[in-house]
Amino acid sequence: MLKGVYGTQTFKYSNVNDAGVGHHYTWDDAANNYDTGGYRKSASVVQLFAKGFAGARDRYKTLTSDSPAGYGGAYTSFDGSNYYVWAVNTDATNSYALNVNMYGLGIYTNTLCTTEEVSIDRNGEVVRRTPMPSDKILRLMQPPRSVWLITVPKGGVLTTQNLMAVADAQVQGGTSANTNFGSDTVMRVKKYSSVDSDRISYLKFDLNSLGRTSVKQAVVNVYGRNAIDTENLAFHVYGITDDSWSESTITWNNSPNHDLSGAKASGVGATAFPLGVLTVNGTNGNTRLNITNWVNEQLAENKIVSLMLIREYKYDGDTADNVRHALLNTRQATTNRPLLEIDY
Repeated sequence: MLKGVYGTQTFKYSNVNDAGVGHHYTWDDAANNYDTGGYRKSASVVQLFAKGFAGARDRYKTLTSDSPAGYGGAYTSFDGSNYYVWAVNTDATNSYALNVNMYGLGIYTNTLCTTEEVSIDRNGEVVRRTPMPSDKILRLMQPPRSVWLITVPKGGVLTTQNLMAVADAQVQGGTSANTNFGSDTVMRVKKYSSVDSDRISYLKFDLNSLGRTSVKQAVVNVYGRNAIDTENLAFHVYGITDDSWSESTITWNNSPNHDLSGAKASGVGATAFPLGVLTVNGTNGNTRLNITNWVNEQLAENKIVSLMLIREYKYDGDTADNVRHALLNTRQATTNRPLLEIDY
């Protein structure tokens, strides 16, 4: 960014043993079966950067003043519909008071501005949705060693509609592989050394009530915690094209897009598409992910959004989180049910 380049390329080498390659891990097992595992935080950084600057978009002049030595600066692009503010705090210990003045850019008061973050505790999730003040200055405190992408829609104040999940359920391997958990008030995400303890969760949303062919922003919002201790627990979110599963009949053995021998996504790039990462800790709370592109793709298809929540091993021997699992509310819970926040 500082050098003014207009494009970058990301690639990975193949057949590299037990190493982090680019933004993911690769390894080979005892039988020399090469595999690609989970993300590094740099993958989430690149994902956010591409969202804001894909296609070599022209940059707006962005002024920063009185920035400390550890602050990496802020940069802005525009895609004809949204402004994207990219902000980098490289300081390892100090937060930074970021004031973004967007006066005169055609942004209305109370327009919701979405901030996504990669940091020690976050992996690209939505950390806030901030109404634009009347003076058009966003005043935010950016944590140490973090990257932000702030999406600011241009034009009139958007309508926000929250869609409740129409179906959700966990599935579990091993001796529970034919058991349906669709009526439970909670669902779990877990990866363990034994498939008996592996759990994957699914969500489904119906977009037909929107009556639209596209939306400005779409954020999936689930509520829960790491049920075992206070550590951060991250898991992947995939958009899947198979919407035929039913809450009342889904089991490990008939659920789509995973390896029956364990919690690992299948059909990636064909019928399952990585949308990002959600993180929970030991305190109950909301965790949210911007899935606007996937929602717009499904609006052009059958207007149904299906998501798979799964924790996969990032690399061979990645067992530190084996004892942990994410415990999330389902639509059968009395409060804090899964929802899709839609702006249009």
